[in-house]
Amino acid sequence: MKKVNLFLVISVALSLIVCLSGCGGTPITPPIEEDFINILSVTPNSGLVDGIDTDFKVVVEYTLISGNQGVLQLGFNNVCDTAGCYIEAYEMRIEEGDFLVNKGSGTHEFNVSVIPKDWVDQGDFKVLAILTKVEVYYTVITDIELFQTGIGGEDDVWTAAIDEEVLTF
Repeated sequence: MKKVNLFLVISVALSLIVCLSGCGGTPITPPIEEDFINILSVTPNSGLVDGIDTDFKVVVEYTLISGNQGVLQLGFNNVCDTAGCYIEAYEMRIEEGDFLVNKGSGTHEFNVSVIPKDWVDQGDFKVLAILTKVEVYYTVITDIELFQTGIGGEDDVWTAAIDEEVLTF
């Protein structure tokens, strides 16, 4: 009799554990969303010629969750100056490669002119897309240029997401 009672107690306890743990149903927790940027396409992405000015069309998709406003930025690792060339440095396309976005998701097409750098066996020529979070204090538009100033402090502007793609010669 004691064995039957023990068996019943264990059976009821296990049944309660299974039922209270969700019984295998769909979880109630919503999916976790985070900031991201993804390069969808780059045209041209091959057949590039070193040192020849090239018009690129870069399409990105993005989601900004963690801030009210952000900036999409585009850069290429073609930085050279009188001291040399730097494969890990990206020339950010400030005038043609920044785009202000609001919280949410979307796509954007960049059209930029860049001089590709063939790094040969040092590494790859790349395009870099960045989503930077910005909390804007004020915006001034002059001569169709957009200037923004953050509220101040280190926490006002930071990178939310990065993506890069290798381009070939």
